[in-house]
Amino acid sequence: MNRTARRARPMALPVALLVVAAFAVSASPAEAAQKAIVTDLDLTLGLYTVCSSSWNCWLNPPYIGAKADLKAFANNGYSVLYLSCKSSSQSAQQKTWLNYWGFPAGDSLAIGGLLGCSDTVKQKCDVIKQYQAKGWVFHFGFSEEDSNMQAYRCAGVHHPTKVTSPFWWTTVSYSSLEAGHTA
Repeated sequence: MNRTARRARPMALPVALLVVAAFAVSASPAEAAQKAIVTDLDLTLGLYTVCSSSWNCWLNPPYIGAKADLKAFANNGYSVLYLSCKSSSQSAQQKTWLNYWGFPAGDSLAIGGLLGCSDTVKQKCDVIKQYQAKGWVFHFGFSEEDSNMQAYRCAGVHHPTKVTSPFWWTTVSYSSLEAGHTA
């Protein structure tokens, strides 16, 4: 055996070990998935969920319990997608409202045109599917509207959950929702 062959041979083993190690530590698709929730805003988290500055945010408080439940989801590893059909021109005001009231960080989208969404089911379903393509797995979807429930089902959200009144959030908790027991 010549010298070149001897030097090349020992290198083959470390390279092979690196390849095997890379496969051993790579996450499975289920492990790489980001668990998430999606929620509508108006009439789900509060009556009217926009404000232009902190001086008028106090006029539009969230429903009692909504912020605490969403924070519990976030504290337990869920990403939050705030998805509304408000005019996209109101996106900044929607974010201002969420920040003012201390809702957990998340992606906040207002996807409507001048008069809102022209097809709520399709538009929201499409946005949720875009997030799913990035690895988000939606376990819950919250809204008071039937069209949003349809959008959540269209996108395969595991538990589309109807918010039935402004007091609904006070009748549930993160742990009851996570356990599959909704009021």
